[in-house]
Amino acid sequence: MMRPARLVMMTVAVLCAAPAFAVATSESAVTAPAWLGFGMGGFALVVSALLLVEVAALRRLAEGSAFSDNMAYVMAGIVALAASALAGWVALLDPVGLGGDLVSIVSDALVGVGMVLLGVYFFRVRRAMKRYLSVLSSVEPLASVQSDATAREEPPGV
Repeated sequence: MMRPARLVMMTVAVLCAAPAFAVATSESAVTAPAWLGFGMGGFALVVSALLLVEVAALRRLAEGSAFSDNMAYVMAGIVALAASALAGWVALLDPVGLGGDLVSIVSDALVGVGMVLLGVYFFRVRRAMKRYLSVLSSVEPLASVQSDATAREEPPGV
């Protein structure tokens, strides 16, 4: 498992190196083939569908917990990300002559909405876990007092 700090450093390195590759090409504009966009969009849709199935299974498994209660945010975020992939396909096909810039903005907005929804989920679950842990830590001394009291009440031979 990769440590988060190392993953962040590798991501920053790749992002910093990506413009260098684009500038190093001899063509004035770098374009990706259309099949690559369709392939990546298809990959994103398949992963979104599989992720929705797993999230639904997790929601049933963890019914009644903070995870399950907030799982609607994850599901909505996944749907927003899948819609972003579909918007990318619309930009590639451009059937009605829509501006590619407008569809790109919508796609980026859907990615942002998906990230916000996932962020809301993690915030709410973290808040619920903090409340649970604070209640648990305040109950622990009481449990030790109760166990000491029951130990004194029992005869030594038991």
